[in-house]
Amino acid sequence: MDLPDGGYRPPPSHVCEDETYPLDVVLGGVVGTHRILVRLRTYRGRLVDYALQHEWRSEWGGDWKPVFRIDTRHGCIHSHQYHRDGARETRPIQALGRNDRAILEESYETSYTQVFDWMEQHFRSWQR
Repeated sequence: MDLPDGGYRPPPSHVCEDETYPLDVVLGGVVGTHRILVRLRTYRGRLVDYALQHEWRSEWGGDWKPVFRIDTRHGCIHSHQYHRDGARETRPIQALGRNDRAILEESYETSYTQVFDWMEQHFRSWQR
């Protein structure tokens, strides 16, 4: 699926600060098999790009596999629902225009909530 592109582009990565970190979560009473990987890119203290990815692994020390992701690459806030067979569904949430940095910043909290609050549903979709 082609994503709508309103023309938004963050500043070049070499002038931005990047931060990536995992957040361990408990799903279904099990610890250590689900996490949210958070990637934030800021410029002069303002958020200019982000990704929130729910990941799963079958056992400690195993490889993390993507389950669901919301990110702001390609000039559009969009989601990816991954599936066990490797398929991926991409859905646009909102195209971002050249001057929509404020909209991007405001969308982070909504995206964060969606990734966390819908983890079980996203994981069920992944398992299909």
